[in-house]
Amino acid sequence: CRRLSRDYECSTHSAEAWIYLASIRLLLRRLA
Repeated sequence: CRRLSRDYECSTHSAEAWIYLASIRLLLRRLA
């Protein structure tokens, strides 16, 4: 993460990762 943006970029990337994982879990549940 960049010092200028502080934890903003970190939080956004982590949020996208959690949403990505959540979407995969939902797809797995639907398939299963």
